[in-house]
Amino acid sequence: NRSVPELIAKIEGEIPTRNLSTQGMELKRHFDSCFYCENPLSSQARKIHVEHVIPFAFIAENEIWNLTLACQQCNLKKSGSLPTKKFLDKLIERNKNYRGRISMLEKSLTRLGSRFETIILDRYNDAKSHGFMPRSMP
Repeated sequence: NRSVPELIAKIEGEIPTRNLSTQGMELKRHFDSCFYCENPLSSQARKIHVEHVIPFAFIAENEIWNLTLACQQCNLKKSGSLPTKKFLDKLIERNKNYRGRISMLEKSLTRLGSRFETIILDRYNDAKSHGFMPRSMP
């Protein structure tokens, strides 16, 4: 079933933990503002959240192509919902622009394949069709 990523792993209970420290440190090297509101991120680590654009509850993976940095307020507002399509477009654009600068991102997109933009859009639409609703962000 292509519309549910990692379906077998989910059924068999092999969902990864949400330990995002490695990916978060890599993102912090390149970004210093919230993906959603674009306000500067605090230097206090607890206020910087590593955020799954397509919710972890649906995608069940910690690939950096789907991760961003968000301020605590935006991350808590978005919670387990999807962002609006403009943020998905922003994510895809970020992935295209930074894949050559962030080796972890390059590897993550390579695993998705040459059609990574279409695959990301499909996963977003599949999440919507499974009940994950977009939430307006700042």
